[in-house]
Amino acid sequence: MRGVSSVLLILGVVAAACADDGDPATTTPNPVISTAEAPTAPLSPATSASVPVPAGWVVYRRAGDLWVGRLDGSTARAVTSGSLGAGYGGYAHIDGEPWLYYTSQITESFTPGEGESGIFQVARQPLQGGDVQELFRFRGANKHVEYGTRNASVTSDGTRVAYADERGLNVFDVRTGEDRPLVSNVSCDEARAPGDCYGYFRPDWSPDGSSILAAKIFFEGGVGVVLRTDASPASETALGHGGLFQSWSPDGELICVSESGYSPAGAGLVVVDSVTYSEVASRLNLGDPAKDHVIAEDCALSDDGRIAVQYSLTSGRERFVAYWRLGEDNIVHAMLPLRDVRTLTWLPYGSGIVFSTGMWGRLGGPVVLSLDETTYSLPIDDVDLVLGVIP
Repeated sequence: MRGVSSVLLILGVVAAACADDGDPATTTPNPVISTAEAPTAPLSPATSASVPVPAGWVVYRRAGDLWVGRLDGSTARAVTSGSLGAGYGGYAHIDGEPWLYYTSQITESFTPGEGESGIFQVARQPLQGGDVQELFRFRGANKHVEYGTRNASVTSDGTRVAYADERGLNVFDVRTGEDRPLVSNVSCDEARAPGDCYGYFRPDWSPDGSSILAAKIFFEGGVGVVLRTDASPASETALGHGGLFQSWSPDGELICVSESGYSPAGAGLVVVDSVTYSEVASRLNLGDPAKDHVIAEDCALSDDGRIAVQYSLTSGRERFVAYWRLGEDNIVHAMLPLRDVRTLTWLPYGSGIVFSTGMWGRLGGPVVLSLDETTYSLPIDDVDLVLGVIP
């Protein structure tokens, strides 16, 4: 994939979508598929019975708790019970068996002017069920509650957990119990000006366990950063693009970053080389620049050189999922008449993109946009957010 170099794909301007004042739909609308501009009319999806579902597991959130189930719907179980907000930290193999790492908010408190905070548990459990092993606990502030689906990330060998708490970004060594601070937050009380305060959130280990990708969020706006953990203190490189959502390619050679901004000249989605941080730009046709602002949220890279992104236009009520192969112009869009689909991930071996279709608290099921440009529903009910897929 290194030959692809890096690609900057400018999607448009990021702006918050307005809330829906109407009554929620009683059924989940069908997605729309288009290979040209953003689609405008529904297209009947394929049925799940007509499409072979790949083997593997899906990790998702239901009513605050973490759940895991097989992609074919044959089994599903709750990992947490009564959590105030559960998150997915990845998986690792221990003695040949896959283990699930996760966080769960177990207490809550509210401070005027600062919002909700609480204590979070970090734990692991065999993927197919068994005894839970609590690793440690940490205190999180209001942003850790807001970004509670990804407050921690485990290395692929299961030995280290990166996590964001009220102090900053830290690494916990599962083998020794050592808790190592990497970088510290700067509170607005400590900063010289409101614009100088920031915190680190949404950590994500690189596939080789050498670096952590994170969002560095300021009083206004944010930026993606890469932290090298083999230095003390950890070295930090800003990706040079504002954004709250970042992810690695499966081989760790590329990084995608969803940008944010408020003018037609800025914002978009950036894919950079993870070593040189270099980029190449190309513009996508995702709406009318005269009336549309685009909010690009989650992004994901497949192991065969494709990128997927979830975005919305402020000129309409829909959200879109789009994918294309890096270096090619053909873009496949799927339109969802929904307003709160915020996570997406690739199925095993890049066979399609899975995302959730819940709507304003109404639970939905995961939907797959496949590479043959059809959509189908996975046989799993009552999903708030899809958080990950495990082969």
